[in-house]
Amino acid sequence: HNSRDAVQSLTTKSEQLLKQATDEAKDSRSKTEELKSLERKYSRIKDKLAKCHEEPSTPTTGSKDEQVRELQKKVAQFRTILNCNVCKIRVKNTIIQRCLHVFCAQCLDANLQSRKRKCPVCAMKFAESDVRTLPGLFDA
Repeated sequence: HNSRDAVQSLTTKSEQLLKQATDEAKDSRSKTEELKSLERKYSRIKDKLAKCHEEPSTPTTGSKDEQVRELQKKVAQFRTILNCNVCKIRVKNTIIQRCLHVFCAQCLDANLQSRKRKCPVCAMKFAESDVRTLPGLFDA
């Protein structure tokens, strides 16, 4: 009688373990599929992002107003780069060779005339001989 109970107990335990293994295998497959799906989504988003960085705006994307705003923003960025850091009006055309910062000639002349002789950006001391006009870049 004990051996029959033992066999029955082992059979029940075996069935439980088999069911548990089957459930875990299904769960594992489900998780694997979910992971693959997320990887595909990630890849698509990454590709779209790369295209956004590569391609400039085309006339077919966005409204005319959006394109104008985008171009105005780019013009403002270029002005910030090109215009003198001191007056913000005139184009940079003169360099301090000691620190390599660039300003408009008028602002550097004013700096020299007032005998400040320190770079407006980094405060490095410089002599009049350190100031050079950038040839042919932008004639002020």
